[in-house]
Amino acid sequence: MTSMARHAVPPDTLTATLEAIVEAQIAECRAILRATQQVEEAVGRLDFGAVDRAMADRARAMERIGELEAEAAELRGRAFEPPPDLEKRLAELRSLVRAVERADRKARETAQKALHGIRQQLRELARGHQGLQGYRPHGPPLPRFTDRRG
Repeated sequence: MTSMARHAVPPDTLTATLEAIVEAQIAECRAILRATQQVEEAVGRLDFGAVDRAMADRARAMERIGELEAEAAELRGRAFEPPPDLEKRLAELRSLVRAVERADRKARETAQKALHGIRQQLRELARGHQGLQGYRPHGPPLPRFTDRRG
């Protein structure tokens, strides 16, 4: 929070500060939702670099949400007029939080499916390796040099 809000600030400035905090929280929640959806898509493609980048974006947005919550906490108990559309904006924020929760569940499900697919591929690879064991010559390896000209 700016040092302005920590000192004696006129109520209309506190209203504007709260409005800015709520708007920033909405923007950060949208960023978290976007990053979560990107994680889900990247997991589905098994693109772990993209997963890392999206998770880093998500972590940055979540950190910023924490900072904004701390700023909002500084306003509690102070007398000022709330922004006119505060309830509407808070409803939008709650809706975004629910969307993020749904996206989280979907990303976890996609990750579980991908993990199951990888495990299945590893089992098939192990079975193929075991199957090849029977085709190896028993005994010392044969030399691979011969005169092929006759």
